[in-house]
Amino acid sequence: MLENNLFNYATKELSQDAFICWLLSYAKKDSKEDVGLRECAVNFIKRIIPELSCCDNKVFVTEKIKQQHENTDILFVVNNKYVVIIENKTYTSASKDQLIRYAEAITNDEYYRMYGKPIKVYYKTWFIFDRDLYEVKKAGYQTIDLINIVEMFAPFAMRTENQIFLDYVEYWTNAHNRIMEYKSIPVKQWQPEHIFGFYRDFGNFLENHGVNAYFKEDNRPGGDKVQLMYFNNGRSIKHNRFTCTVYLQLEFKEGNFKICLKTNNFAIIDGDVSNERYRTLINHLIYLYDEDGIVRYAFADFGFVKPLKLGGTGASRTIGEIHVDACSYDEIGERVNTVFDSFPDLILSIESRSGTAGLC
Repeated sequence: MLENNLFNYATKELSQDAFICWLLSYAKKDSKEDVGLRECAVNFIKRIIPELSCCDNKVFVTEKIKQQHENTDILFVVNNKYVVIIENKTYTSASKDQLIRYAEAITNDEYYRMYGKPIKVYYKTWFIFDRDLYEVKKAGYQTIDLINIVEMFAPFAMRTENQIFLDYVEYWTNAHNRIMEYKSIPVKQWQPEHIFGFYRDFGNFLENHGVNAYFKEDNRPGGDKVQLMYFNNGRSIKHNRFTCTVYLQLEFKEGNFKICLKTNNFAIIDGDVSNERYRTLINHLIYLYDEDGIVRYAFADFGFVKPLKLGGTGASRTIGEIHVDACSYDEIGERVNTVFDSFPDLILSIESRSGTAGLC
């Protein structure tokens, strides 16, 4: 179906830049007459500049659309008032402080400074992973990912006969549909794009409930690839001279899904972060004495089991696991929500123990 689609071959970032500039050109006053493309371009601009949402069609690109100006992928001016910069990515990520440097170059540009601070957009025709999000948030860019692109552009496919636009919508709609198959196929059959689709949607759900989520693919020793999702609601734990952060992480590997209880950011006042001292803190976290004075695993009441290996020298350690044998994404969501709901009580159970030590 895609064999004759232009974007089956125009896959590089410069090709994507050209498409965005071409589409934006239909928001110029002297553009070719195509009502559908004009409306799509204006809708795109309103998505970027929400204060123009009530301007009906009185939205125009009022200066030449530029590519690679001061290394910025795309630069344009709207209504002689707003300067917009777009950093476009396909499957790559922004390098350290790249977005900050590009925005500062336009802010300090003698000509464009009269428009004030630029409106900054990070446009990626794939998923926006944790590394992207860190750089994007630090630089103050708004984000548009593959799913946003399809949501924005697909409704206008019935309003134009332009084959370039139709090819673009078809190409990314097909990619979007493959991703969204996670809702209809068994979890055991999920490929990386399916788990990332689930992570992306589930992350949006969590964000609406005050929890920021981040996801990525992690390369483990031995060549294993694990798709991870972690959250900003970790809690700092103190015990004697030790501190660490306890947090939740989702892991998906080759059809197997688990919820992990993790620790990282281990520190001690005198600076000794040896593995032996870390094991001492881990002992405090994961063992307690029951009413009969018997040492037992502390998180069994919260559904976790102790991992086979607690040692290692990595920056983060797993101290509990829940293996989720789920057939559908709904079942995973329900199980994760249950763990999230009990997480504050789990933290309280750690904080309520003082000086508890056990055996590793």
